[in-house]
Formats: sequence, structure tokens, C-alpha cells
Amino acid sequence: MGEFQVLRPRGLEEALQWLAEGGSRTAVLAGGTDLFPQQRAGHHAPYLLDLWPVEELRFLEEGADGLRLGPLLTMREVADSPLVRDVAHALAQAALSVGSPQIRNRATLGGNLGRASPAADACTALVALGARLELSSFQGRREVAAADFLVGPGKTLLRADELITAITLPGVVVAGGAGGQSRGAGGQRLVGSSFQKVGRRKAVTLAVASAAARVALDRSTGRVVQVSAAAGAVAPRTLPLEDVAGVLLGVEPTPAALREAARMGAAQARPIDDVRSSAAYREAVLAVLIERALEESLRDALDIERGAAS
Repeated sequence: MGEFQVLRPRGLEEALQWLAEGGSRTAVLAGGTDLFPQQRAGHHAPYLLDLWPVEELRFLEEGADGLRLGPLLTMREVADSPLVRDVAHALAQAALSVGSPQIRNRATLGGNLGRASPAADACTALVALGARLELSSFQGRREVAAADFLVGPGKTLLRADELITAITLPGVVVAGGAGGQSRGAGGQRLVGSSFQKVGRRKAVTLAVASAAARVALDRSTGRVVQVSAAAGAVAPRTLPLEDVAGVLLGVEPTPAALREAARMGAAQARPIDDVRSSAAYREAVLAVLIERALEESLRDALDIERGAAS
């Protein structure tokens, strides 16, 4: 690795100031699980901004707009959170599938997003959950959808002077009510989510293909009132699957409807042949993963209903 200077800010404001001054000459260190391998490969910047001590970027809270997560939350913290498991099941599953226990102790949500790998597990779940990202610089803040933030392999909308400072899952609230997921009685919608993944082995593996879904059912009619899905490792970026909603919105989620929605979603993929899989296999397995994600999302929603009634 080449020589570089490590910058350890005392808080977020100082981190943003240093980033404004250093710009593209500054690499950002969160957990380091991807950055250090890149440094060893010769891709290094003269300055390394170490965010690990910045506690302002490590939080998990319920806000008026939904569940808010700090970008420095590790995959272990996300996977172990009862709140995340309860109202954003897909994200907890995705976090648990990342690497080994040692990697999950360091890898962060913000790092997973910033790395922008097409196979990134957390990105697939966050896009399916409709996550919105707060991007901050020394000059101000802006908000973008996670689906728009991820542009291509290793490419995002993040400017050289910006950091991801918050991740919000809109409409994901504990108390339920309009637009939210309810753990108790009184909400009009039942919402569940799921993440599914296939790799070359059962653990410590990159996705050959992955899928995540979020489904909302009307409590009284049993019909789908909202659905979103995303796929990973089958396109140059995490892929929103809009065609899934076109099949399921307003109908009862029968096995035939779920299968057709999965087929339509898989048809949106643009997979490639590489050392991990063939394009043909990716497209075939993706349809299965989408169908499983939809089915488990429905089970997740009904589990919430049964829990409320007990």
C-alpha cells in the first residue's frame, strides 16, 4: 500500500470540513472491510478519513418519517436489532447474510451503500424497502432515494465532499396507523418483507443472485395495496423490480399471482456470465428468489397479525 495520512475527526462537522478540503484526494473509512483490500491493490488516496469514532453517525431511532438508521451501524447491530427484525425483516436478513461474524462486526450500512457493488446484500433490501438517504456536505444536505443513489458498479450519486449521514425507511413505524407497519391492533394494513439470496456456498459468499420484497395487505380485504421488490447481482446496479407491482397491486396474492409477478420481475434482469455464475442460471434462479421473497413477506405480515391477536 502507498503512504497516506489518517484523519480522525472529533465529530461530524469536522469530518465534513476535512472532506470539503480534501475532496477526491480523501478516501472514507467506515468499517474498512472493502477499503483495505482496495488499498492493498494499489487504489489509494493520500488522505484516509476515519469515521469510526464519529458517534453522530451511529444511531437507530423511530422518527416521524419512519425508521432512521445511522450509516455507521454495523451489520451485526442491524441483524441483532429486535426493532429492525420486527418492522424491516428484509434488512435484518440481508445484514445477517453479509460475510462472516468477524466481517459483520465491522461492515457498515453506509459502507455497503457507498461501495455500490451490484451484489451488495443490504443494498437489495434497502431498495426494496424504499429507503431514502441523507447526503451531507459542509455546505448543506440533500435527500435521494436509495434506488437512484446506486448508479452502477462502484458508482453512486455521492459527491466527493459528501457523506451518507442517515438512512430512512419511510412508512416503517412501530405504532402502525396510516402507511405504517403495525405490531398491534388498529392498523389498516399488514406489512411484511423478506430477503432471499443464492451464493456458491451457504455462508461467507457473494450473491449469485438475490431478491428482496415488501408487501402490504389491506386487513379487511386481503388484497395487496402496496408492493416493492429489488434484485441484486443481476444488473450493473441494484435493480428495482417495478413490474412486480404491476401484477400484484389490487389483487389477492394467490400462488398463481405470485408466480406471475416473479416471472415478470425476473424478466427485468440483465445478468452477465462471470466466474461465479452464468447469466442463464441467474435469470432462472432469480424468478424463484422473487417468488420466495413475496411468499415470506406475506408470512411475515401474517405473523405480525397473529402476534397482535395473542
